[in-house]
Amino acid sequence: MIIKANVTYDARTDRLEGADIGRDRLVFMVRGLLSSWKQPVAYYLMYSTVDQKILTSLIKHVITSLLSIGLCLKVLVCDQGPSNRSCLTKHLATSIEKPYFELNVQSFFLLSVCSMHLTSSKM
Repeated sequence: MIIKANVTYDARTDRLEGADIGRDRLVFMVRGLLSSWKQPVAYYLMYSTVDQKILTSLIKHVITSLLSIGLCLKVLVCDQGPSNRSCLTKHLATSIEKPYFELNVQSFFLLSVCSMHLTSSKM
């Protein structure tokens, strides 16, 4: 989905008004493994694909923030876009042989895009 900016002209002030927003989005969500709930926790609007180093930093920041409020995180799920794959393999050092990464002495496992359908919520 492409998000379109809504820009209008205000004749009274002779100015263009509206949001100058990105056309793509990056959403971080959490969901229960044993219960049926899900919640977006971070939402970013972007003009292009996010840089892999920035994506790695955002992933670590979101995980650290969620751990700090007491959530028990076990799995990271994402689609297999080029930036995501590169982030996971180059910056988080995951592989087929090592399908997890460590952060703050805790391991987080990865699920592929195919596995996402098995864990998706009907909410």
